Amino acid sequence: MDRAELENKLENFKKVCIEMQCVDDKAVLDIEESYPGMKPTSFIVNVHVKKQWLESQYSVNALKKLTQLLYDNTDEDALENILTLRMSSQDEWHYFDNLKDGKTA
Repeated sequence: MDRAELENKLENFKKVCIEMQCVDDKAVLDIEESYPGMKPTSFIVNVHVKKQWLESQYSVNALKKLTQLLYDNTDEDALENILTLRMSSQDEWHYFDNLKDGKTA
């Protein structure tokens, strides 16, 4: 799976995040290759959440909610190609690694 295909498969996830008001209506999802230049590769999905949404709950709970939204709104093929879901609000980074091994957040 290439980056463009993954971006397309994440559209529903992005829409749900907008509806849940955890991201703004521009819903920025940055996708990086886990191992640049290698084919095939897995991807890192960076979700830029609203600061007020993140501050309204404990960071781990916010990450769990995003992870559940990802699983509920993304097909299995796309999930198999995501190595890391990374959540940020301004300069803060919160990591959830190895989505392939199940819901461990």
